[in-house]
Amino acid sequence: MSNFYSYLYSSIFMLVVMALPVLAQPTGINLVTFSTGYSRPLSIENCGDERLFIVQQRGLIVICDLQGNKLPTPFLDLTGVVNQTGNECGLLGLAFHPNYATNGYFYVNYTAGSSCGTSYVARYSRSAGNPNLADPASAVILFTLTQPYSNHNGGNMEFGPDGYLYIGFGDGGSGGDPENYAQTTASRLGKILRIDVNSGSPYGIPPTNPFVGNSAYAPEIWAVGVRNPWRFSFDRANGNMWMGDVGQGGWEEINFAPAGAGGRNYGWKCYEGNVTYSAGACNSGITYTFPVFVYPSDDENNNGCSVTGGFVYRGVQFGNMHGAYLFADYCSGKFWTTNADAAGAPPFTFTQILDGNNFQFGGFGEDVYGELYVAATVSSGVIYRIESTNCAPLARITNSTPPATLCQGDVYTLQALSGQGFSYQWRLNGLDILGATNATYNATQNGAYSVRVIKTPSCTATSAVTNLVFKTTPNPVITGETDVCDDGTTQYTYSVQNTPGYQYNWSITSGNGAIVSGQGTAAITVVWNSGTAGIVAVEVINP
Repeated sequence: MSNFYSYLYSSIFMLVVMALPVLAQPTGINLVTFSTGYSRPLSIENCGDERLFIVQQRGLIVICDLQGNKLPTPFLDLTGVVNQTGNECGLLGLAFHPNYATNGYFYVNYTAGSSCGTSYVARYSRSAGNPNLADPASAVILFTLTQPYSNHNGGNMEFGPDGYLYIGFGDGGSGGDPENYAQTTASRLGKILRIDVNSGSPYGIPPTNPFVGNSAYAPEIWAVGVRNPWRFSFDRANGNMWMGDVGQGGWEEINFAPAGAGGRNYGWKCYEGNVTYSAGACNSGITYTFPVFVYPSDDENNNGCSVTGGFVYRGVQFGNMHGAYLFADYCSGKFWTTNADAAGAPPFTFTQILDGNNFQFGGFGEDVYGELYVAATVSSGVIYRIESTNCAPLARITNSTPPATLCQGDVYTLQALSGQGFSYQWRLNGLDILGATNATYNATQNGAYSVRVIKTPSCTATSAVTNLVFKTTPNPVITGETDVCDDGTTQYTYSVQNTPGYQYNWSITSGNGAIVSGQGTAAITVVWNSGTAGIVAVEVINP
């Protein structure tokens, strides 16, 4: 009988991505006036959209947009609630629920009462009729904490990547932690706390809190041994925690914890920085976690006197700031940075990046896009935007792992990291691709692709190269006998050109035949049994 044969083919698209270079850290920053007219601003928060909420220590929360335009009516006025006396009392913290867009909940931390005698953590709700107003009657007190002295109240609050609310409290004040609250594990003073605002009444204890079930510890405790944590933040890229802790008078410190690393004891008042402060406060059997950076509290020599913890920059406007942790000193106006993405860190390498004026920088913040701001708390009431002296944006091709089913002739859409005000020019083998000026580009041919990201004609950056290799699709031609006997014993050979490294998947797609040997290779033997004419097919796979 007569036998007919055909072929099938497929291939696998391969993408080779060159390793991204380690981004250089900024060698300088500028503080650009962003918004003015505030009274003692000390915290800058966003609620997941383009608004910034400026916390004023005396009790107001004011909204401004990303052009720095301030709304005339405060979002919330707590001036009649908080204690407004003293340098460390007042409205000290604000955090928006991760689901704020739907539930409208936010949380404040403030002091009230005589001599700032009590810290309050309270939940408020957004107004039902106006998204730019809070409902002042919606307060639900989560808990209170007695403050034995008027200073070291902490007050910073942030939701972590786990959805729990983290709260920082100082050691209760005075000097030298006279009651040793920071190392007293039954006390919530001198601690970082973590609570679950979505369960319990009025809150729950996360079951993974490090000291749950240990009656010697308050169950809310996440970390022990801080003096006055001002301020901490979570890296939005990986969840790592960075914290500035104000020293007694010898050393200011920056502490670091990898994401999820609770249960740490940061040492105060056994240690101030890396130096023993009070040996009598040291406990045997305790493993202390030492700072990743310290600098001397020596305001007379302009070193500083009070650290203000900052944020890791994850914006896109300044490429060489990406991954830089930035913080400042309240007294000297000096700024430091370190590469939070440094391989193998900690230890980290810290560099002073600005010797600024003494504007008493009391708090940092980031907008929804990861751009950074800092508040000049006392002297000017100005919010500054932090910009690198190198204006080049962050240029990156984001999608480096395509599906494994693409073949030559298919389209792979490259995606540039996008940013406000950016324009784009895609390049192939170092040459501009005509008309390829969107944030995406549909690639169809082999070559080295990159994208130039443009803020202004004089301020551009080009991404690392991504090499696309669309492997050649095989075109196999089967050879072999077409006039055959269907006696079930005579063997016939069918073959295609053998290409080393290719895979061969043969099949009898019709007729009454069987493959005797050779499956997986470039040649097979087949016997034909009694029946109709058949077809031999091969799938040649380019791995």
